[in-house]
Amino acid sequence: MFLNGMYTDDYTCSVLFCRKVLLSSVADGVSLELSDFTTDEVDKYFRPCTVDPGRKDTFVSYHGGTDIRRLSSAEYYSMSGTVNRQKAQQGRKQNLGIESIKTNIPSPKTASTQRYMLYITYILQHMDSLFNFYNFETTKLKWLNYIGSQEAIQESVNILLNGGKKYNKSRRKNTKKNRKKKEKSSKTCGTHASYHTIRKVYTLFLFLFSTN
Repeated sequence: MFLNGMYTDDYTCSVLFCRKVLLSSVADGVSLELSDFTTDEVDKYFRPCTVDPGRKDTFVSYHGGTDIRRLSSAEYYSMSGTVNRQKAQQGRKQNLGIESIKTNIPSPKTASTQRYMLYITYILQHMDSLFNFYNFETTKLKWLNYIGSQEAIQESVNILLNGGKKYNKSRRKNTKKNRKKKEKSSKTCGTHASYHTIRKVYTLFLFLFSTN
């Protein structure tokens, strides 16, 4: 719920929200354990599996029979897109010289007035370059990293529970079949666009010919 409040310092913005407090229930104080269920109840209401975390894999789970699901660390970070965004950010840092500026910043943790004045002078000299780099584009990347991490966690849970997109082709959007549909629709749109362009040119030609 929005509390009709927003604060800004002309650079960042804070918006006030509140969350509705849920009413307490009798079931909140109940704590159930595996021994409280029978084998039939476990098979009916739960999907038990074994999960083994590793170094190269985020997890490897076994669900019975030949159903083994694996999510590698590379797949996890690829789902969030954080690695590619960090590479782009690092390249942007090097191109703008931000990397060398940050490396040579004097330490502000000092009791010496001269050393602290040296730190302030250095920051003021490079303030424009730092502000040009840490702009709304950097904020956008941070927001995308946050969304990507949430999506990666969600997809990891889906793989563990129902196989997710990795083990269910019907859940995938960028399949070979869907790509063919997109290419077909784009070609159709291009044909319609060309037809309308020719028609407009023909109408303009008739107008100019009639005025002469």
